[in-house]
Amino acid sequence: MTPAEGFSLWENPFALLGLTAAATQRETQDRARELGTSDAQAAARAVIAPRPRLEAEIRFLPGAPDEQVRAVLDTLRKGGMPDLWGLSLPARANVLAHRAAEGLADATQLQLLVSLHGEMDAGTVAATIGDDRTAAGMPQPNGELLERSLEKLADDHARAMVIGVVGAETQKASAQITALLTRNAAQQQNDRLSFLRRVCAAWDRETASMATQAREHAQDLAGTLSKTPKVGEAESLAATIEYWAQLTAPQRKLDALVSLGHRLINRIQIRAAASLMRAR
Repeated sequence: MTPAEGFSLWENPFALLGLTAAATQRETQDRARELGTSDAQAAARAVIAPRPRLEAEIRFLPGAPDEQVRAVLDTLRKGGMPDLWGLSLPARANVLAHRAAEGLADATQLQLLVSLHGEMDAGTVAATIGDDRTAAGMPQPNGELLERSLEKLADDHARAMVIGVVGAETQKASAQITALLTRNAAQQQNDRLSFLRRVCAAWDRETASMATQAREHAQDLAGTLSKTPKVGEAESLAATIEYWAQLTAPQRKLDALVSLGHRLINRIQIRAAASLMRAR
């Protein structure tokens, strides 16, 4: 199976070496010598140095023992959905992001990925990686680097989600992303909203050229119609505008839902304050 575009567990240094995130430096060096390839040597260098090791740990299956790592990767290799039970939060999210990037994640799995980004925080991830580091005899992860790595991970997961759906027909892909926003944005949960904004930003980046072409085409058609109105060109203009609307729908939906949520919260707060004043 080819590596998933955008996010891939196959390309992780630990996966290339066939090791867990708790591997010691000695185990890493021995495995690289056994494999004897330039990729293995590069992977070993990455997981020996603390900073690149953190990137590899946070993007792999932290906390998972060897048997579980093998089972997860084997299931993914066969195109199946691994059992997420017992995996740490970042490990679950990484499995789902890998599936999403391959275009294999269904609506339930995409929803779970969004939910996991609402639950993951630096403290939880640090504890999981810290246990692996202790087992590996490595120093504990730096808090500031961990925060930055988590930010990058969220961006990569959002892009993986978009890449997976954008390969589908535009209307279907737009509807799928918009449905995710509708289910989650109104909850006004900050971490989840932050991830949804990343998803929208990734969608905009991936569809930017298509949206620009659609807008320019619509402008050209509108200019032609203003001089020589024709039914065919009018129908083409309507279809182009509809296509552009689909491409820009996710961001407009998120903005609307967030705005609506803020208004509802403000109304609740005002009513609560008025009730308190009356009680006094």
